[in-house]
Amino acid sequence: PRGGEPLAAALEARSWAGIALLLDEAGSVAPSLGGLEAALSLAQELVRSATKEPLPLVVRVCGVVPALPRAGGLPASGAAHGGSWGFARVLRLEQPARRILSLDVSAASDTR
Repeated sequence: PRGGEPLAAALEARSWAGIALLLDEAGSVAPSLGGLEAALSLAQELVRSATKEPLPLVVRVCGVVPALPRAGGLPASGAAHGGSWGFARVLRLEQPARRILSLDVSAASDTR
């Protein structure tokens, strides 16, 4: 079976206000292929889904695009999810009805 089948079933079985992909800081500066694969899988399922209204997708990352320079600098590991950030930008351009939002937060602002 395909890896996306459980997600597809969940999209069809319930009513959703939107979908969020939460990508925490990576352990290294190497590109996070798992994060990008998750973003791609979500996007493909959302495009295939038969919902009446396009569901918004929020891609939340930590430290990819710093708002202000900090005295101690930012951990380089934040750049690991840059591919997911860029993918969300391209998806916004190619699927404008999908309402894609990229959100970059610092690890310190995580309120879990």
